Amino acid sequence: MGELFKLGLCNSYFPGSTLHFVIGLFAVVLIGYLLGSLNFGVIISKAFYGGDVRKHGSGASGATNMQRTYGNFPAAMTFLGDGLKTAAAVFVGALFLGRYNAIFYVCDGASYASFDALLRGVDISELPAAVSYTGFAGMYIGGAASIAGHAFPVYYGFKGGKCIASTFFLVLCTEPLVALVCLLFFIAVVWATKFISAGSVMCVIVYPLILNRLTGAGLHNIVAILIALFVVTGTGRT
Repeated sequence: MGELFKLGLCNSYFPGSTLHFVIGLFAVVLIGYLLGSLNFGVIISKAFYGGDVRKHGSGASGATNMQRTYGNFPAAMTFLGDGLKTAAAVFVGALFLGRYNAIFYVCDGASYASFDALLRGVDISELPAAVSYTGFAGMYIGGAASIAGHAFPVYYGFKGGKCIASTFFLVLCTEPLVALVCLLFFIAVVWATKFISAGSVMCVIVYPLILNRLTGAGLHNIVAILIALFVVTGTGRT
C-alpha cells in the first residue's frame, strides 16, 4: 500500500500512459473540487442556526466569520471540517497520481527519487531495466482543487470562503515540518499585530518560501506559489 501511494494508481498500473495520466489528473481535480465545495461554515450555520453565515460579517464561509457570527465552537468545527475535506482531497491525489514531485525512477520494484540515488542504489549493469516516470505532485493537485472548490463551491452558488483552513491542512498533509514553521510564524504575527487575518495572509505569503527552503526544488513549489497567489489575492472573494 505504501508503494502504491508513492507511485499512484496511474504510474503503478499504466506506466508511461499519457491517456491514463490525463484521466487520473481529471479525476483528482474533479473529486478534489467537489470535496472542497462542501463548505462546512454554510452547512453548520444552516443546520444548527437556521441561517447562512455568508449573510453576516465579511460574507465569507470560513472559520473566522463563523467565530464572529456564531462563536468559538462552531468556528472550530468549521475549521476542522474544511481541513479534513482538504486532507481527503490530498489522499485522493496521492492515490491516483502519487506523491513524488519530480522525475523518479523504478528498478526491480524499488523506487529512487533522483538519477543520482538510482546510481547509488543499483549496479550499473541493471540500469537498462530502470524505467523513469514523471511524478505529478498528485497530493498538491488534489489539495489545490479542494481549495478552489472552497473558494467557489458548486453547491452554494460559487460563493465560499478564503481558504485559510484548507491551505493549512494541505501543508500539514504534504509537509508537516513546513506546517509547523508556518504555524509558529502565524502565532508570532498575530501576537505582534493582534489581527488573525494579518497572520493568515502573511503565513500564506511565506509558505512557498519556507517550502522551497526545507524541501528543495520541485513541481510542488509551483503549485504552492499558485495557491499562495490565489488565496492572498482573494480572486474576487469577500
